Amino acid sequence: MIATLIFRSLSWRKFLEILATTARVSGAILLIIGCAKIFGDYLNMVRVPQLLTEALTATGLPAWAILVAVMLLLILLGMIVDAVSLIVVTTPVLLPLVTALGYDPLWFGIVMVLNLEIAVVTPPVGLNLYALRGVCPELSVEEIIKSALPFVAVQFLVLMLFVFFPGLSLWLPGLM
Repeated sequence: MIATLIFRSLSWRKFLEILATTARVSGAILLIIGCAKIFGDYLNMVRVPQLLTEALTATGLPAWAILVAVMLLLILLGMIVDAVSLIVVTTPVLLPLVTALGYDPLWFGIVMVLNLEIAVVTPPVGLNLYALRGVCPELSVEEIIKSALPFVAVQFLVLMLFVFFPGLSLWLPGLM
């Protein structure tokens, strides 16, 4: 609206180009989510979540060690895979494990999202870093990475607070 009325920089041609680009990107995202959902359903059908839960709980490792391994796995996968697709694929696999370890599913959802938010801005492969490079071509990738590191540190501190004090992340939902 502002581009049209004030700056007079939006023509019908540009508007149709924007709509076409939006449709292509939205279609690609929906395709990724659909394929991830099919893959997650297949994993459930062949009982991967149950087998993983049984195998990891039988190792005798403490629950916190398994949780740390899961969080590291989420960060590593989140660096190379879209966060939404990763949530759709890994939640059906990891949720039975997390609940079997005695953790709250809502808390794990919050921790999972925090892990993936850290992953998408973590060098060297953080997908959001390259998206920002596309938006700001005048900045080098090194400058973007240096600028992102303080945010990664703050996100990591918040993640640790939520892991060590689960009540912090469940306080607001608990009021509802």
